[in-house]
Amino acid sequence: MIMQNTGTIHAFDKDPLRLQTLIKLTGRAKCKNIKPLRTSFLDINPLDKTYAEATHILLDPSCSGSGITRRLDHLLVEGADDGVDDDDDGNGDENGGVVRDENRIQALSDFQFEVLMHAFKFPKVTK
Repeated sequence: MIMQNTGTIHAFDKDPLRLQTLIKLTGRAKCKNIKPLRTSFLDINPLDKTYAEATHILLDPSCSGSGITRRLDHLLVEGADDGVDDDDDGNGDENGGVVRDENRIQALSDFQFEVLMHAFKFPKVTK
C-alpha cells in the first residue's frame, strides 16, 4: 500500500450504492484509513479545518464510459459473435453499449471541469 494505512483518505459520493461498494472493496483491501462520506465533493469547503491540510486529491468523476468500450476486442475471434449487434437501430447504440448523447456528454464534461476547479481551491494540495 502506498500510504500503509497512515493519514486519512476522505472519500465522497452522493450515491449510497457506490459508497457501499467503496466501503466493501476498501475493507477487503484492508484499508483502515478511509473516511467515506455520502455527499458531493463539490459541497466540501476547502478551507474547513478537516480538509484544509489535504496535500493530495484523486478525482474519479462520472464519465460517459466511451473510453472503456471494446477494450478487449483484440481477444475476439475474427467473425465470432461478440454479443453486440452492430447494425441495431433500436434503443441501443452502435458504439459497444455506450450511448453518445451529446447533451449528456457535455453535462459530464462540465461536471468534470467543475470538480477539477473545486480541487484547485484546496490550499495545501500539490498542484
